[in-house]
Amino acid sequence: MFTLAHNLAVTHPDCVVNSYTFHSDSSCNVPFVHPHIGPGNTNGQGWSRIFVDIRNGIPLTNVYVKATTNGGVTACSQPIPIEVCGHETVTRVNWTPQVFKYLRSNVTSTVATPIDVSTFFGIYDSTNCPITSYPVKIQPVADTRLPFYAVGLQVLPTSNLLQIDLSNPINQTFFVLGQTASGEFNFFEVDVEVCGLETIGIVNPALGNSHVLELGDSIQPINFKDQFTTNSTFCPVYYEIVSNATGSLLSYSDPRISINSTGFLTVNTLTPIPFVELFVRAFTQGIEFALKEFDIEVCGSEFVYLTMPGTNSSLTLEFS
Repeated sequence: MFTLAHNLAVTHPDCVVNSYTFHSDSSCNVPFVHPHIGPGNTNGQGWSRIFVDIRNGIPLTNVYVKATTNGGVTACSQPIPIEVCGHETVTRVNWTPQVFKYLRSNVTSTVATPIDVSTFFGIYDSTNCPITSYPVKIQPVADTRLPFYAVGLQVLPTSNLLQIDLSNPINQTFFVLGQTASGEFNFFEVDVEVCGLETIGIVNPALGNSHVLELGDSIQPINFKDQFTTNSTFCPVYYEIVSNATGSLLSYSDPRISINSTGFLTVNTLTPIPFVELFVRAFTQGIEFALKEFDIEVCGSEFVYLTMPGTNSSLTLEFS
């Protein structure tokens, strides 16, 4: 409820304002009619009241008040703007989900560059009813009973900045809500991946990798990258050569057999390499890994010996 007082200059103290009417135009000719805004009763002292039902959202509305004295003199007021938040429409800048992908940090509480979530939203039809909060939810609803998505994510209330903890592996779709004080809201889908939860497997476990090479052979690197698969298109896969010794995975240190960061294995054939059984270990920033067995031999370390038929056989040589 608003109480209005109008101080009018009159020529006689008995000439007072004795009525107010409400209008929708600046000339005070068109009566003002609104389901949630209405005039009150004059209290006999030149005051009038405007009643506003604040249970309903009301867009910005101008009301003009015409005051009339008991001598029939009238005056039309300046516009009186009335707005009750709750009618406003929260919009979002586009309908494409925001995607953020990061490598995991080994340092606790390392935070990515904060993301200003206020840039995701706008207000369509109000300048006086702004967005006041940006809760992070696991579903796009404003139900206060629905918990925040809190693992590694938070929006700082004083700055509207979304912070992502890079020391926490995350692979999650969640929703940032832009919400006004009256409860009007819209949501924006955000997909965040912090490496560490991805899985890795073998494309064809039955495929063998046995390589017997001639001494001094010039061979192409052996592609192991395509023999592994992962469910992440972003998080990198790393490779190393290991040997299986009594159930433990031990790094293999012979420089003649190596694998690079892209998963290609090379063999130096300039010197013989006895037959050896090894494994390529593919792993990510998480705890998952996969092993692919292979064996390598570079000829030149083998022995040549003569076998004789029978245990008492003899060999007679004649010289001429």
